[in-house]
Amino acid sequence: REELAVLFQMFSIVIEAWRQAALSPAAKSSKWWFYEPEDEELSNKGKGASTILDQADIHEQVFLKVRQDAGVDEEYLIAVTTEYLRSLSAHGQMAEGFLVEFLLQLIMRACPPRYHVLHQLLQYHVIQDALPVAMQLLELEHKYPPALQLALDMIHRLGASQKVAGGSVSP
Repeated sequence: REELAVLFQMFSIVIEAWRQAALSPAAKSSKWWFYEPEDEELSNKGKGASTILDQADIHEQVFLKVRQDAGVDEEYLIAVTTEYLRSLSAHGQMAEGFLVEFLLQLIMRACPPRYHVLHQLLQYHVIQDALPVAMQLLELEHKYPPALQLALDMIHRLGASQKVAGGSVSP
């Protein structure tokens, strides 16, 4: 879709500006704030018109493509993904499981793992309570001991303690 191509192009420009540490802060931000699509047809397409981008499209067409770019810093991608999830939460939207899974993978793959970021996202409910997330936290307990309490609290809030204790949780 055209909108995703524009979004990916914008994201690529931001990443390129971020990479060029020699640029002044004003030059970095100007590439973002004064962005105009290169395709004139897209730039003239309905000023003020809104476009809805599906979370799956953002995940597949932007985040996964950017992640494949070997030059992208994982820390930066964690920050961008976190901000996207925070934005969804601020607008009353629940992040889809695949986005949460993507962020969890980024956090755990970081060197060193950014468990404190995960802890804050859970504590402030940017990552909403869900049984699959609680189960991932239980698995993470041996690497990050506070994950056990986070998981138990989430299971309690979900009212799923009997389900988990009975072993009837499916992935």
